[in-house]
Amino acid sequence: GLERVGIPALQAQSSVADQGSCVVAVDDEGERTFISKDGAESMLDPRQFEPINPSVFDWILLSGYALAYAGSRDALHEWLKTLPSRCNFVLDPSPVLVQATNARLQQAMSKASWISANEAEATAITGLATAEQAAGALAAMLGHDGQGAVVRCGAEGCWLAQRGGPAVYLPGFFVNSIDTNGAGDAHVGAFIAALANRMRPLEAARYANAAAALSTLRRGGATAPNDLETRDFLGQQPRHGQGATAGCFAK
Repeated sequence: GLERVGIPALQAQSSVADQGSCVVAVDDEGERTFISKDGAESMLDPRQFEPINPSVFDWILLSGYALAYAGSRDALHEWLKTLPSRCNFVLDPSPVLVQATNARLQQAMSKASWISANEAEATAITGLATAEQAAGALAAMLGHDGQGAVVRCGAEGCWLAQRGGPAVYLPGFFVNSIDTNGAGDAHVGAFIAALANRMRPLEAARYANAAAALSTLRRGGATAPNDLETRDFLGQQPRHGQGATAGCFAK
């Protein structure tokens, strides 16, 4: 899929391990439970980063899973030190990294320009009770180049806090969800794509809410809508402040 749109793989195929696997159970309301086992994606050594030049990328997204795996965390910890200042770097902490809150999480946050976390992750990292409070605290915890934080709240939408400003609520969109698998990933990806297209952060968060909602209308994990589908959907929605009617998408 990446090759079809001209995105090269910068790592050679592993000769010693298979890719990890994830079994997803989806209930009648579209919510899901994961049973996963990591594989080749959790094995990195510093030499594998030699072909990677971060300065040529427009945006970098790092999953907290990779920072938590025993076989990849040390190499990534060293690589993060090499990221140039003012790099467009987004951190999605993941539940496993939050459970192992440590210097690696703090280092990644110090390098991140944006952090996108679900509500449970955000409140666990900050120790605060609400998504609104956690969004503001996460934005303040970023390094000196940090721009802000997004806290995804499932069907309710998300909170966005830009550094130095109050957290703003972006309501979700009503859809008849059938599978929320991958909706959080769709939200993060759409938010980055919108920022890359020079959309303002609040509009980018609303765009991400729409993309995440649409992704729940299809079965499977790789169901993010394209830009045209997302813009068409947004064009059909009423505007209430910065958002729209509350709806259904995953954390």
